Amino acid sequence: MSDEEPYEPRSGQKVVEDLDQAARGVQKAAFELSSLVNDFYGTDGIGIKLKVAVDEEKLHIWESAIQREERPPPADIREAMAEKFVRERDPMRWSEYVSKKARIEALKLWMSNLKGAMSANQSLRREFGDGV
Repeated sequence: MSDEEPYEPRSGQKVVEDLDQAARGVQKAAFELSSLVNDFYGTDGIGIKLKVAVDEEKLHIWESAIQREERPPPADIREAMAEKFVRERDPMRWSEYVSKKARIEALKLWMSNLKGAMSANQSLRREFGDGV
């Protein structure tokens, strides 16, 4: 048995109201997303700080291998090693990074879903007018 509600036809006015509500949701999410992205990737943002820390550690891994006259690990392994080192050295900052990055991705997905719903409602509105 499905938890889905059965489809009930809506009036054209209800479709317009749903479109307006979705558009307002997209607008609000876009503002929050913009703010988060600016904070995340700004000069003092956690995204930049962690990227620099990981890049520096990757360079250290490379240079250490060369100094030992060993072949450096492949790029993906260096990336994983560097991330692990940074994560273990500063777990609070890593947690903040992961949390903010997840929020950014969630907002992107939510906005995409709302845009899809808006598009479907707009199609219904064009197809059926007020008789939706």
